[in-house]
Amino acid sequence: MIKHENHITKVLLLCCLTYTSNALSEISEHNYLQDITSEMMVLKPINVTLKNKPSQLLPSILVHTQIISEDQTIEHPSVIGMLQNSAGVTANGQSGRLQNFSIRGISRQRVMTQIAGMRIVTDRRAGTAANFLDPLLFDQIDIYRGAASTQFGSGALGGVVNISPRTFNRGHFSAGYDSAGDENHQMLGWGNQNTSLAISRRDTSNTHAANGDKLNTHYSQYSALINQKWQLADHDYNLLIIPTLAEDTGKPNSDFPGRVTNYPTEQHLLAKLEVTPLSSDWQAEFATHINTLDTQVIKPGTSKNDIENKAYDFSAKLFKAWQLSNIKGQSGFEYFGRRGVTSTEKTISFPALTTTRQTTLDKGEENEYALFNNIIWQLGPGELQAGLRYSYLTQSQRRTSTTVENIWSGNIGYLLPIGKQLEISGLFSTGFRMPSLSERFFSGTTGRGRVIGNPNLAPEHAYNFDLGIKHFGDNHLLSIHGFYNQVEDYIDRIETADDVFTFSNITSGEIYGVELENQIDIRDDMYFLWNATWIQGGDSDNRNLNDIPAHQAFFEYAYKPGNWQLGLQLRSFLKKNQTGPNEKTIPAANIFSASIGYEINQNMAIKFSAKNLFDENYNNSADRKAAGEPGRSFGFDIHTTL
Repeated sequence: MIKHENHITKVLLLCCLTYTSNALSEISEHNYLQDITSEMMVLKPINVTLKNKPSQLLPSILVHTQIISEDQTIEHPSVIGMLQNSAGVTANGQSGRLQNFSIRGISRQRVMTQIAGMRIVTDRRAGTAANFLDPLLFDQIDIYRGAASTQFGSGALGGVVNISPRTFNRGHFSAGYDSAGDENHQMLGWGNQNTSLAISRRDTSNTHAANGDKLNTHYSQYSALINQKWQLADHDYNLLIIPTLAEDTGKPNSDFPGRVTNYPTEQHLLAKLEVTPLSSDWQAEFATHINTLDTQVIKPGTSKNDIENKAYDFSAKLFKAWQLSNIKGQSGFEYFGRRGVTSTEKTISFPALTTTRQTTLDKGEENEYALFNNIIWQLGPGELQAGLRYSYLTQSQRRTSTTVENIWSGNIGYLLPIGKQLEISGLFSTGFRMPSLSERFFSGTTGRGRVIGNPNLAPEHAYNFDLGIKHFGDNHLLSIHGFYNQVEDYIDRIETADDVFTFSNITSGEIYGVELENQIDIRDDMYFLWNATWIQGGDSDNRNLNDIPAHQAFFEYAYKPGNWQLGLQLRSFLKKNQTGPNEKTIPAANIFSASIGYEINQNMAIKFSAKNLFDENYNNSADRKAAGEPGRSFGFDIHTTL
């Protein structure tokens, strides 16, 4: 099945484009203006809320930020650009389209990425990047900060990011341009009550940092959404299919151009089926994810390495909501599996032109079976929220013995309202992460250097404490959270020689910090929000940990007088000089961006933007190999409904 994914993905993308174009041509003959409201471009602040998702009972005490895609005052070409404006979330690792993120100083495989509730796992040691789905196809992003394995399973040790795809109930077209790399994008969508289709394209060339350094940022990307709902035999069905294809993706890092890393092809095919009986509280979900990633590393005049990674993931979930007196609960079973996780490498050495081939990860397999139960109990003046999960996990690759783990995780917290405007919360939660198949078994070339796997790695365990205070006013929200996270058997990347790395469990690490969020609705057409994050971390020997971000703050102002809209953003971070073993000192920086938009009529709007307006030369991450970020750029976006 993996072998033919390239053809399947391209066929689905082509079919989606053809069907969407035909549907748009049909509806263009009718007048839908009376159905279109001015809400398309109304400015709404980023919602910082505590809420339950309808399909899964999540404790509202989990620290939760929700980003509404259409409410962004500055449009971003990647999920990282949207995430890093939230409290506690920063970019991490090397730059570019495949850059990962950090939640409260925890990154790489320790934070889970989901799309429509589907767990996304890739075999990059840097962690999973969800940039293969274009932001134009996002509806919203939910960020859960802190250990959440009780609700989400292995890998949710530091938090979870869930991307909800967009659905369309009419025709929609978007297009835009940005001068950084001459980036251009287009999106075409169509839908009705039961069907939603969309396809997007995004293309960019290399660009430059503010100091003139050339950045290896080129790529071409195609994404599509196919969503169909129907009823059959007293059941509701919801099918979602997401094919994506990226070609010729460059990796900007400090090795470029002396060592060039490109990703010739990245493909993903996701599918999810939800089944809900009309007459019961049960729900079932089935999902699959086929993915391949080709990597090419060139040392001019020395060698060329071509690495192919492929995997087939699948999952199933069955759960039931229930209520007993004043206790609401949800119980269920969840399975997540991986098959055929394989990496092969071909090396050509210059000038002799000798060729070698090796299998660097050989048909890895992984299984996670879990039983879980979550409750919300109205106890006294507040809510007691608790959960428990048992997980049975196995890992292996061909010709190796199977590793088996039995892991319990849980959380308990109390949410206490005081009057109508104050809320106090306390939460203790645990998290865990099995070492990835790549960390255990992969030995070969990567974009960072050579990696040697360690099959003896033990799982990581986290113990998280969170204390929060929220104050609600008629036109404002103030939230303060202090957190402490202790990670046992922390898996760190160790450099054993120049650009040669392996992985090892260190005794323990601790990460602690404070987050502040404030949102003020100055009046109906104007708001101001800001957040700030302070994080520290170290291991049991008082050495700095990798991936702890610089202290940072974010400010946003938005104003919409009539058909006009104005957006101003400032992202600021302090100098980072307490560096981990694979990091470098980065200076303080202030990145200012602005936008101005105009709603031409009820079905068309245009927006002009300037990013990094003062041409700040900065690094998004303290990773030792991180390159600079793009300098000042200007762009525009057009949105229209039909």
